[in-house]
Formats: sequence, structure tokens, C-alpha cells
Amino acid sequence: PRGLVFSYNPGNIIIITDTKDNIENLKKIVSLMESLSDGQQIKIFKLKFSKSNEVVSALNALLSNYTKRNIFYRVVNLSSLNTVAVKAPKEIINEVESFIKSIDKPAQLENTNYRKFWTIKLKNSKAKDLANVLNKLLENIQLLQYTQVQQNKQIKSQQAPKRISPNANINTVNISRNRKEKPKIIAEKTTNTLVIYANRLEYEAIKNLVENLDKQKKQVLITALITEVSQKALKEIGVRWQILGSYGGAAFKGGLSTEGFYNLLGSTNFAAGVLSSSGRNVSISGNTLFFPDLLFLLSLLDRGTGFNIISSPKILTMDNTEATINVSQVTPFASSLKFDVNGNPIINYDYKEVGLKLKVLPI
Repeated sequence: PRGLVFSYNPGNIIIITDTKDNIENLKKIVSLMESLSDGQQIKIFKLKFSKSNEVVSALNALLSNYTKRNIFYRVVNLSSLNTVAVKAPKEIINEVESFIKSIDKPAQLENTNYRKFWTIKLKNSKAKDLANVLNKLLENIQLLQYTQVQQNKQIKSQQAPKRISPNANINTVNISRNRKEKPKIIAEKTTNTLVIYANRLEYEAIKNLVENLDKQKKQVLITALITEVSQKALKEIGVRWQILGSYGGAAFKGGLSTEGFYNLLGSTNFAAGVLSSSGRNVSISGNTLFFPDLLFLLSLLDRGTGFNIISSPKILTMDNTEATINVSQVTPFASSLKFDVNGNPIINYDYKEVGLKLKVLPI
């Protein structure tokens, strides 16, 4: 879900609804804006390859001479976004931008084929579920690449000139079964962390995919109403058309007679809709009420006989995640009967769960 920002002008207050990390980042940015002086600017730098905490330390060391010259600046680490926010005069902003462009690059000296261990801490997803998805995806990609390579080898071998040897079978294509080792991803449940064994290029690809998958899901509140309704009450649900003319009344199929309509007024188990402006006045219990010539009655079953609410269960689940509403109880059933030596019956019981189970999948 997207965050929201509201302003309350009488109190000069900003109200923010968002995740904890985003609110902390916004507090830091607002703090920069609150202390912004003439000639200063604020600029945000999103890092791709470098770590924000290391860049902040390097910038503070690089810009320390400006403090001695009474030129003030401030560098803030937005760690959850791997982003750096800088408040400073334009000349410092330009210097910071050039510095970040020069260092925020993939490591050149590192052997990209060298595999090592990496970790990614998840915020919203379960490490076990995400590890299963990623490993299955890597397995399918590896199989597809292997198949394509073997097909290319087979095509080249068929196109190349062949030497026929008495001991050779010209219809045999020698295909190696050795596949390139794929990256490994393991879920660490206690800290909800992915442990990845891969080289840098593989890790960057997996990291980008994890960032897209590890999103906060919407919560869905599901409410069910389990009722017992008599067949008679069930037939009374719906719309009934009614005519109350000046010289008597009439009812369509399912409607009421004029007398029956007056009797219905004593209950609140209906809703009426007016479809005409002409009608007549009716005196009920000393009160004069106007009734139109044409109206409809919508029968409701919140109250009345023949209607009983058994349960109104609720369950909170995540979007696109199956949930089960279980309204049941354990009930004993006689499973066998035997008699002792005195002829007394001995009954054995089995206990089974009896009730309703409703599986729902919010989409």
C-alpha cells in the first residue's frame, strides 16, 4: 500500500502514514528542510553499487575542509533505501555529485566468476518461500540454457564435414551432460534471511529480483455470515410490488392485500420505495401517514422468525493468500457396540470434527 501525507495547517503539523523505515527516512529529510538556509540546496543520491554508510563516511572526510571555512553542510544516510541525502551550497552539491559518479560503479578488480557468500535480510516475505521460488527459477533457467547450448552444438556438428571411420557410428551425437554449476540460495528461518552463494553478477541479478518480490502485501479482512433460514422465510426475501389506489388496493404476485400491508407496518422487517406522487392519507394509532399509489416492499431478514444467525466469523489474511474459516466442533459418534459377560452394552466412540470449512483466496 502507498503511504499518505496530510498537512494540518492550524498546528503546522504533517501527518504521515507509511512503513516504519519510510517514516524514519522522511523525518530525516524534513529535518534537513527545517534547517535549510539561504544558498543551500537538498539533493538525493540513489546508489546502485556502493553502500550508503560507506559513502557517507567518505563524504564527511572529503568535505571536512569546508567546515573550517565556515561553509556548512550535512550528509544524511537513508540506509533502508541505500540512498544519501545532502544539504549544502551548490558548489558542494556539484562536488558530491561528481564524487558519487566516480565511485558508484561495479568493482573492476573483482573476478566476476568468483563465487562467495552473500546475505539479504527480508522485510515482508518468508525466507523459505522466497528461496523455493528463486531456486526453482534458477533451475528452469539453467535447464533452458543447457538445452540451447546442446542444440547449438548439435546443429554445428551436423553442418560440419564428417569423416567416416569403420569403427564410428555416423548417427551418434556426443553430448556432454556436464552442466555449469548454478548459484545456491538457502533460507535462514530464525533471522528471515536469504544466504546466497554466487558471484557478483549473479548476486546483483538475484538482489534486484528479491527487491521486486519482497514487497509489503495488503491485508484483507474477510467476514462470513452463517445462518439458518426456514424455507418460508427464504421465500419472503425479495421485492414485492404494491398498489394502494384511492378506491382500494391490489397486489402483484408476492405482494400483500391492503389489510396485510397495514399489518406489516407494525414491524421494521422491510424497506419501502416510492414510485408515485399520488396516494392517500391513512390514520394509524392516531398518526396520519401518506402512502403513494405505487410502491415496492423489500423484505429483510435481520429480525423476525425463521431466521437464526449461527456464527459471524472473521479472518485476517494477506492479499492473494488462501485462508480457511473453520466453524466446527468435535462430536462423538458411536463406532462399535459389544456386550460384556453380564450382558451390559459397551459402546466405543470416535470423535470427528463436524461443521463448516470455508476456504477463500482474495485476489
